[in-house]
Amino acid sequence: MGEIGIVRRCSICGAILQTERREEPGYIDPEILKGKPLDALVSCESCYLENMQALSPRGSQVSEDFLTILDDARAMEALIVYLVDLFSFECFFSPEVNERIKSLPILVLGNKRDLLPRKIKDEDLRKYVAHRFRVGGLPVQEEDVRLLSLSAGAGIEEIRDEIERRRKAHDVYIIGAPLSGKSLFFNAFLRTYRNRSGRNIETRRYKGTDLRLMAIPLDSSSYLYDTPGEGGDNALPLRLPEVGRWTYYPAGETKARSFQLENGESLLLGGGVRLDRLEGEGKAQLRCYFAPRVEIQKAKGRKAEERYLSRNAPHPQLKEGTTLKDIDVFDIRIEEEGPRDIMVAGFGWIECQAKGSLFRIYVPRGVGVSYGRAKVGK
Repeated sequence: MGEIGIVRRCSICGAILQTERREEPGYIDPEILKGKPLDALVSCESCYLENMQALSPRGSQVSEDFLTILDDARAMEALIVYLVDLFSFECFFSPEVNERIKSLPILVLGNKRDLLPRKIKDEDLRKYVAHRFRVGGLPVQEEDVRLLSLSAGAGIEEIRDEIERRRKAHDVYIIGAPLSGKSLFFNAFLRTYRNRSGRNIETRRYKGTDLRLMAIPLDSSSYLYDTPGEGGDNALPLRLPEVGRWTYYPAGETKARSFQLENGESLLLGGGVRLDRLEGEGKAQLRCYFAPRVEIQKAKGRKAEERYLSRNAPHPQLKEGTTLKDIDVFDIRIEEEGPRDIMVAGFGWIECQAKGSLFRIYVPRGVGVSYGRAKVGK
């Protein structure tokens, strides 16, 4: 007598599972099925990768073409001029980029100084930026960092002279994440530029890639290259509805907003970031540095759960239909004395004075989170 058999299917998408053709729907590694009962819930490789929760915050991603450019920079012993947005750069380092440029001379331009609190001393800020670069694996010292506000257009002559001094007749590559200010830098640079090389400024496809670069001749044999903005794809504003997403980025000096959190209490920072305090003694002192239009609400227990990702969440709210499945969750334990920062890529940071506390942070999937020395402090 015949019988009806069981067909194993993906528990998420419903595709019939198969172990032979990875490029076709329903593929699953045969090793995963070994020993599993027929009624066990399993998913195909595609669904597993799509739904797998992150074990650590996501870093910045860059293209292979961009890495090819940096391979050439390394071969030519070029000077790297690395532009960063001082308000938010800590989550944008790429290990692949840093590996290629760590042996090269690096000049760091910290742009948007005007967005940070005036009370920070420039000397302390240069030390902080250099420290964050070293944490990222690049041997940058305080003397390698220059602070500026390119929107004001001041100080570009000094930067131009510094580049000329440091490059030692080699090529120069300008790199930085989108919105770091590279376009402003080039506009300002070109206003003071004097072409004595006899060669033209060109915009051309870089050999071996599909990327187009502007090449500015510095002398008869070397160029300054404007590379495309790469990285920064883990910034929170990119998870917001496209219309108005950058209105939640500061336009002037960032002012701190202060809160206290007891165990079991939460901060909702806009509709996409939630910070819970799970453990600790006394009240944790928090200072939040976000754009003025980012609403911050304090809630406790179930109320925090009900508001987060709901229509009642503070602004900015995430794209419609976002659920907990679309959220990354990380625990951060603070063991150091003094202020420490929890940073959210492209969005802002929370300064904590809470030694011994355990926090849990919720962010949209793929958004960068970093923890470390306080940017403002004191």
